[in-house]
Amino acid sequence: MLKKFFAKNEEDSVDTSVFDNLKTLEDKILYSFKNKDLLLTALKHRSFISQTIQERIDSNERLEFLGDSVLNFIVVKHLYKTYPDLDEGELSKMKSVIVSGENLSLIAREMNLGEHILLSEYEERAGGRDKSSILEDTFEAIIGAVYLDSGILKSEKIIKVLVLEDIKKALENTLTRNYKSELLELVQSNGLEPPTYEVISEEGPEHEKVFTVKAIVDGKEVSQGSSTSKKRAEQEASRKALENLDLLSN
Repeated sequence: MLKKFFAKNEEDSVDTSVFDNLKTLEDKILYSFKNKDLLLTALKHRSFISQTIQERIDSNERLEFLGDSVLNFIVVKHLYKTYPDLDEGELSKMKSVIVSGENLSLIAREMNLGEHILLSEYEERAGGRDKSSILEDTFEAIIGAVYLDSGILKSEKIIKVLVLEDIKKALENTLTRNYKSELLELVQSNGLEPPTYEVISEEGPEHEKVFTVKAIVDGKEVSQGSSTSKKRAEQEASRKALENLDLLSN
């Protein structure tokens, strides 16, 4: 059954090394597929199917689409339960770090995923095995394949080991980044007075207040930020101010 993935016609030979590599890959992701066809599909880049007379739909793109959603759900669930004191803005920033193409391609490189991907000869010569976009998409396709093979609990277990186990440093960097200091440095480098912050609203009961703060640069409001504390609201306003000022400078 698996030969259909490789044979251009009945007379074509099958590269048996691909079958050997499957076990190595399964060892890396700590999961053995019941349906090996799912893993093979997850490894098929669209360039590969063009030389094996298959349809575009036979590539790993549908599995990548599914895996992306599974990964996002598991990561959000993990962050929500692990950091009960953070608001949705901070959780969103953390999630963006974890599921970013940069992070996923880094994970894929560390497990040498590129050596298992099925590519056309042209794409391989063009360095496809180390392209971040291909590595990211294939990694997500594997997550989608695991989900179809064994469901959400097994997918969550694998994601926790491969993605969530070693993210503490990256998340700490995200949480401890001082946007107020960065904004101060930026405006002073342009000869302006230090930015000021003003609370414009307080909403909710005393134990669940949400503060909204505006950041003022050169006498003008440049952004607003909301959070459950004034300090975090100022940080959020500063973060948005940096984005807005960067856009204005382009």
